[in-house]
This record gives sequence, structure tokens and C-alpha cells, in this order.
Amino acid sequence: MFSGFDPLVKTDDCFDKLFIPPDHVSRATTDTFYKDKNHCLRPHTSVHQIPLMKQQEHAFLCVGDVYRKDTVDRTHYPAFHQMEGVRVYDFEAIGAKNQKEAKLICERDLKQVLENLAVHVFGDVEMRWIDEFFPFTDPSLELEIFFNDDWVEILGSGVILDGVMLNAGKDITK
Repeated sequence: MFSGFDPLVKTDDCFDKLFIPPDHVSRATTDTFYKDKNHCLRPHTSVHQIPLMKQQEHAFLCVGDVYRKDTVDRTHYPAFHQMEGVRVYDFEAIGAKNQKEAKLICERDLKQVLENLAVHVFGDVEMRWIDEFFPFTDPSLELEIFFNDDWVEILGSGVILDGVMLNAGKDITK
């Protein structure tokens, strides 16, 4: 597990290397706390994926405070803890014949692990997967649980985008 990263990050690392487009809402000054045009307070722990993968980390958790200009309500606050889990596979290790099959296996395993985590944390609750869009994953998914007569998002997830893997120096053909 990795923690203790500086919460002030480079905007290039936080957005550009993760393929977050210039017009994406997360880059707006109404959503992100900027120090200057090249630095911001970390709005997500995904900013640490690439550096950790470049250090040859293949399975890790990264935790830290994140900062967003959210309106305070029962599910939002401008500073909160986030956990990022990453696991890098090679095709042979998971029994895949090609990249497409590997992604399907990874998606299936990702859902299973996160559903088990949700049951461990919240008990035997009703849950559902929602297709979502995160610029750095494909597919992108959110897991919601039914709590207090409402669906509540508990996590976002996805299979890391090929371009992000390439930015981390990973060969996506194996």
C-alpha cells in the first residue's frame, strides 16, 4: 500500500497523462483547486497510477486525501479519502489468448473482487453496476448499493485505458 504522496500534483500528470480532455468538468476551476496553471490539489488518486507502474509495481493500493470543490451534502464533501487499487496482468497469467479476451477477464474479476469488498464492508446489501465514463478506463463502471431507500454510489472503477498503460511504459500486447 502506498500513501504519503504530496497532495499538490502537476496538472499534466493529473489530467493529460490520464487522457482527461481539456473541456472535461473535472478540470474546471469550479471543480478543482488550482495553485497555478501547472499545479493543483489532487482531485483523485489516479494521478499516482502511472508513476507507481513505472516503478514496476504490478498490484498496489494507493490511498490519500483528495480535494474537490463539491457542495457539501450527505454524499459529498470538498476533502475526503480515496483508495486506488491497480492490478496489472499479462495475458498468459490469466489464460487470455489476446487483448480483447484479457480485458473481459479483467472486467469480470474486477467486478467480483469489488462486489466481495462491498459485502464485506456493507453486509448483504442489494447492489448494481452502472456503466459510467472515466477518461482513463474502458470499460468504466460504478457500483451502487441500496441504502436508506435510495441507490448510493460507493465506488468508481474500470479497466485501465491502453494509452494510460503505454504512458506507464507497459506493453499492452502481452
